[in-house]
Amino acid sequence: MNKTSYIIIVFVLLLINVNAQQRMQYSTQVLQGFMQNPALVGIEKYHDVRLIYNQQWTGFDGAPTAKGVGFSSQIGGDTNTINSFKTLPLRGRTNIETTPINKSKSKTKKINIGWGGTVFSEGDGTININECVGMGALHFVAKKTKISLGIGLGLAQHQFNPNNIKLQNSYDATFGKQQHNIFYPTFQLGTMVYNSEYFVGFNTKQLVKKNFTYDLLSPDKRSALIAHTTLTAGLRLKAGQGITVTPSAIFRNVKNAPSTADINIIADYKDLIKVGFLYRTNGDLAGILGIIVNHKYSVNYAYDVTSSKLRNLYSNTHNLVVAVRLAKKDSLSETPVYFW
Repeated sequence: MNKTSYIIIVFVLLLINVNAQQRMQYSTQVLQGFMQNPALVGIEKYHDVRLIYNQQWTGFDGAPTAKGVGFSSQIGGDTNTINSFKTLPLRGRTNIETTPINKSKSKTKKINIGWGGTVFSEGDGTININECVGMGALHFVAKKTKISLGIGLGLAQHQFNPNNIKLQNSYDATFGKQQHNIFYPTFQLGTMVYNSEYFVGFNTKQLVKKNFTYDLLSPDKRSALIAHTTLTAGLRLKAGQGITVTPSAIFRNVKNAPSTADINIIADYKDLIKVGFLYRTNGDLAGILGIIVNHKYSVNYAYDVTSSKLRNLYSNTHNLVVAVRLAKKDSLSETPVYFW
């Protein structure tokens, strides 16, 4: 039995003998915005399109992958928001850092509405989860600080294909030969308190618990898709002319699964380039690099170095986030006002 078959069998057996299934982790999560927290849908005045690709444990067939695409927009929008951290003006405009606002001619909305959605697929060919989620959010303005409440509703599909498992004994009936396709509703909630200097957020996914079993010989042994809870907090600091530094932390919790935390620090130069570093409490490390073209198109990449004992059997993990900002006609700026 080759190393690929061994890893896949161990992975599936672990899922059978525990009560919770952990969704994939992303080293670019702090840059994914509404793709991870529905409270951030419509946070900015422009339309936002994002694509995500994650390749985990590269080096053998059947390595876990994740792919996703999302859209975010805002109904109406507050046209009085200034991005006080960007020093590079857009083409044909004065520097938005010093442009005064005529408050007598315009009114600031107290509530903005965001909408959008995501389509995700993740798995290793044997176990796959596909989901389509529609999102909505309310953004309440309180002086310079906003409070956002978001919700995500959708449909998910859980697939189990035993034909991809190569067993030493081909007559082993533990998993059977029938492919399982389970459909169930998916429900997300998220909150975020933020301004141009800090952010604190909370979100939970997979609120609709779903039980299932792979073991035909012991149907009482069940796995479950249960809630994944994430707490995010960070600061946005000016570190020089056109440079901002954002230290942040992401805490994840899943019942009956190890809790983890990511410590991030990302430096941004004039919304042109991002450089960052991540440390995960299980010992993994990641480097982050982002390039932004014309304040509209961005490519963010993270490379993980694993500390697992299986590191000799496979390579490391690649994370990619591609984003396109499509400015609305009434927008003063195409650049993010907030960290995202």
